[in-house]
Amino acid sequence: MPRKNRTAPAAPAARKPRTRKAALPTLASVVAECIALLPFRFDADPTDPNLFANLADRPLAESPNAEGNGDSIRAGIAAQIAADRAAGLSGNELRAKYSGVGCPTKLGLSGPMRRKVLREYGHGSVVARSYVQYSDGAPRAGSAHARAHGPHAAARVAAALDALASEQTGATPFAEQGKALRAAGQTVPRDAGKRADAYRALRRDALAQSAAQGA
Repeated sequence: MPRKNRTAPAAPAARKPRTRKAALPTLASVVAECIALLPFRFDADPTDPNLFANLADRPLAESPNAEGNGDSIRAGIAAQIAADRAAGLSGNELRAKYSGVGCPTKLGLSGPMRRKVLREYGHGSVVARSYVQYSDGAPRAGSAHARAHGPHAAARVAAALDALASEQTGATPFAEQGKALRAAGQTVPRDAGKRADAYRALRRDALAQSAAQGA
């Protein structure tokens, strides 16, 4: 019998390689990057896009549409300054970190600028009431090193972090507290007081970690 002609099966169409979109950076990573670029650099041109006041909106993992993210980045930098201040960093140390080594006292992240940023972004609790006493009434005596490393340094740092966490808790809406607790894998209490306590503890831990990393 004559053999039937068999046609070879058509070769499958070549698949186009999938191109993965680059993951957007997180707010925390962008804040760290901006701090490394000295957002209060004392010798920068006033139009430098890396300066605190000039930070532009950009897409973030938490907010891909970019709108308003510039201020979110500024708020993140202010929060790190607050954590560093609560941890006991001196004015000189803060200027070196955020403005560059050798920054003059009245330039960059000077005392007035630091207080303005902290108050504007809701961290007024770490601004000293005066230059002669601490917020707890203890006399402001001795060197910055002694205050940061003396026998009462740990208690001062703990009190400052507690006050800052309480301040941030009071400024955070009820729903946002629940969202943050849920993202951290914690139970979200329905009671407002219990939720505030849980959120305060969460912020306290985050501030302590930021202070340790920024030191």
